[in-house]
Amino acid sequence: MPSRLSLAETLARRGRTREAIQEYETLLQSRPDLIAARLSLAELLAGQGQPQEAASQLREALRRKPNNAFILERLGDLENARGLRAEALDAYQAALRCTTDPKARKRLQRKIR
Repeated sequence: MPSRLSLAETLARRGRTREAIQEYETLLQSRPDLIAARLSLAELLAGQGQPQEAASQLREALRRKPNNAFILERLGDLENARGLRAEALDAYQAALRCTTDPKARKRLQRKIR
């Protein structure tokens, strides 16, 4: 029997989004520390028109892995898409402070402008 994570990933790839969301949620009940599953769930939720739920997943990921530039940038992108520019800028600036990667810094600086 495949693991719940691989099952959720397969369902998502096949476009069976609702089922994938259910699998990720079930998985995260028993393994709340799985950041990759939380990020994938956030992406699916955002794609299903549930941006608040997606943001909640990203914030929970940040609570578990603070100062993660990747998660902060994803949160900024989501907030920007929701029209919450001030919140997006806060997330982008926090991400910029957390990374030394030149490509990421350049990308974040463009988003801040």
